[in-house]
Amino acid sequence: MTIAERPIRSQRLTRAAPAWELHCKDILSTRQKRGLLMADVKIEARPNGPYVVPGSIELRDTNGNVLTTQERTVLCRCGASTKKPFCDGTHSKIGF
Repeated sequence: MTIAERPIRSQRLTRAAPAWELHCKDILSTRQKRGLLMADVKIEARPNGPYVVPGSIELRDTNGNVLTTQERTVLCRCGASTKKPFCDGTHSKIGF
């Protein structure tokens, strides 16, 4: 069941429900067209290493800017990378 398909329990929200449901359906439709549903994303934590995200993803920085990713994205998990949020291999140098 998607957010848009969930029954609304509060009577106060019932009047706003159609607009909200259309908004949610529009978001889901756009993401489905782009292949950006979260269920399609897999994240693997490597032992003593980075997070590996296979496939195409949309990654944004703290300002909302889309960062360029590749078909396989490797993200820092140790916090010491100089190329955050991407891994630069520093985890192996610091004994993470």
